[in-house]
Amino acid sequence: MPVSLSDPKCQITKLRAMALAPKFTGIVSLISSTFIIQHVLRDRRRRGLTYHRLLLGMSISDFFGSLMCFLSTWPIPRGEACLAAGTTATCTAQGFFDQTAALCTPTYNVSLAIYYMLVIVKGWKECRVSKIEKYLHALPILAGFGTGFAALGLKLYNSAGWICWIAPAPNNPDRH
Repeated sequence: MPVSLSDPKCQITKLRAMALAPKFTGIVSLISSTFIIQHVLRDRRRRGLTYHRLLLGMSISDFFGSLMCFLSTWPIPRGEACLAAGTTATCTAQGFFDQTAALCTPTYNVSLAIYYMLVIVKGWKECRVSKIEKYLHALPILAGFGTGFAALGLKLYNSAGWICWIAPAPNNPDRH
């Protein structure tokens, strides 16, 4: 007999999968980001190039986003999700770092795309690109931290099911 999706056993399995799956993808991304970070930092020549510094910024941001993914439901206040063991404070912290990385990482990818366009299409050399490098870092950092702090001030970080992020507050007067 087929199992119904509304069957309580199926719901429990789904909740466990939502709590556990991000741990596997998060750890792979954490390891990968860590490799890129150390790859750039250990070589003076790489540290001296705009491309590698942009890649370093993106990897640092991705490291934090991957860590939040790995933590998945653990920071969510106990009782609000499967495997939740956190508090409102841990959920807020996870939400802040997740939101910051969620915007900072892809925006660093935009900065890298601009870098590629300038170097490959326009033929810019390192000395010319380095003059605008601060803007290529400022865009993702300001976008990520700007939205991170805005959502923090607005108290928008709550359980989004598998992670704390921007989500409606639960009907719990003890929250916020």
